[in-house]
Amino acid sequence: MMKQLAGFGRQGIFTLLFFVGPICLSAKETVLKVACVGDSITEGSGLKNKVLESYPAQLGKILGERFEVGNFGHSGRTLLKDGDAPYWQSELLKKAWLFWPDIVVIKFGTNDSKSWNWKYGKHFERDYTALIKTFSMLPSSPKIFLCRPVPAFSGRFGISNEVISKEQIPMIDKIAAEQGLEVIDLNEALRGKAEFFPDEIHPNVDGAKLMAEVVSGACLKAEPTVRNYHLFGNLDQESPIYEPGEKMTFTIKLISDKKVVSGLILKWKRTGDDG
Repeated sequence: MMKQLAGFGRQGIFTLLFFVGPICLSAKETVLKVACVGDSITEGSGLKNKVLESYPAQLGKILGERFEVGNFGHSGRTLLKDGDAPYWQSELLKKAWLFWPDIVVIKFGTNDSKSWNWKYGKHFERDYTALIKTFSMLPSSPKIFLCRPVPAFSGRFGISNEVISKEQIPMIDKIAAEQGLEVIDLNEALRGKAEFFPDEIHPNVDGAKLMAEVVSGACLKAEPTVRNYHLFGNLDQESPIYEPGEKMTFTIKLISDKKVVSGLILKWKRTGDDG
């Protein structure tokens, strides 16, 4: 049975016109996708080869072939929507969303701690919760982890370790408790390891490896036995992904809606105003 679903977006709203689901796939028959979302520390800034040495790249090696890890880190970006370079305006947010991850690892705060950004710190919880909602609405129903930011070993680039440790971390813990999410403590893991931070802010390959090891433990514990996809009709969701007039088209081959199946074919095509 083939169904066509069209979603029409305007800024902040996404609508699916029909209902299909729930659909289940055996986790043993699929590759589990992990989206690593964050700033330059996630991207791998300062490394000789971030494609191979960044923490997401090393995470992929640790997790093995049953996982696909995507690096959606963007240097200089803030979680705060009012920050000097919001992640909300990055194309990597769209790419992370369209990756349809099973697991999302969020690590922000370093750039937000800068004084000119943290003057909007009262919105940190609001914007963090909004980012969580952006991913939680995905049909893949991803497991979401919030990371405590790594320590800053100096005030370079305007980054404040005091803001990170005394203000952001309690906020992140509070958000996680409210949302029923788990926290990955990268701050504790890297604390006192200044030798892993050549510029006192960004980890070297050894620091990135340690980050990957800590994150891998959480991912392996969270590995689901079944992947559940839920597509809902006539459901408006807040989302920063879509531009005014943008059209989303879904083509789904539904093999069975009554039992766990393999071989689900799902094609997602994005078309803009130009067709």
